[in-house]
This record gives sequence, structure tokens and C-alpha cells, in this order.
Amino acid sequence: MSASRNPNLVQLFFRMHLTESYGTGVGKIQRNYAGVNKRPVLETAPGMFRVTLPNVNETAVAQKLPEIELVEAVENEKSIDYEKRLHVQYVTENNSITQKEAEDLLEVGIT
Repeated sequence: MSASRNPNLVQLFFRMHLTESYGTGVGKIQRNYAGVNKRPVLETAPGMFRVTLPNVNETAVAQKLPEIELVEAVENEKSIDYEKRLHVQYVTENNSITQKEAEDLLEVGIT
């Protein structure tokens, strides 16, 4: 059984399908790490808790990242700094940005 300090926030996340159900997270985490050498760390203190999830893909990710970055830089011919500046400029001029507007600025979309 779990008790929420902010039930309105919990209900909002549930309605947005960002949570599956109340109080099932720790069990699901433990099941997903079954058979893995690295284990989640659960720490509690009065009024709070912390869950540290180890990255079980750390080695694979570290080996693949340089190749992915190089391919993206060559294919896109746009630096990340350029993309950041483009978004910051848009937000400065319009006070906000939607995901669709951000995609349109970069001429990309969700596939």
C-alpha cells in the first residue's frame, strides 16, 4: 500500500497514462531487475524516498555513442548548438514552444 503526499498530482499522472496503477512501481522495478547483476538501491528517510536504478546497458551505450554522434552530425549537417540557439530564439520571441513547433523548426517529426 502506498500513500501519496500529493494525491492531485498522482491522479493527474494516472489520467495522463504516465503511471499504470498506484503502488506497483517497486515490485515492477524488482521484477525487471531479476537476473541482472546490478540491483536497484532503495533508500528511505522521514518524508521521502530515493530509488537509484543502475544502467544495465552502460557498456553497450558507451561503445555505440561515438558512432551515432558522428553519423548524426554528418547526416544532419546541423550542430546541436545551432538547434539549441534556434529553439531559444523562438522561445524568446514567442514566450513558449510546443513539441510540434520545435519539430517544425528543425524540419523533423516523430516517426
